[in-house]
Amino acid sequence: MRSLIPLFAVVVTFILTSALVLLAGANPFEAFYYFLIAPSPTG
Repeated sequence: MRSLIPLFAVVVTFILTSALVLLAGANPFEAFYYFLIAPSPTG
C-alpha cells in the first residue's frame, strides 16, 4: 500500500492541473506534452 502513494500523488496532480488547463480552454494532454515531452533534448 505504501508504494502506491507516489502513483496516487501523480494521478491527483494530473487531475488538479487538468482542471486548471480545461478552465483555460486548452487540451490537457497537449499541454502536458508541451510541458514534459517537447522540451526534452533529442539526439
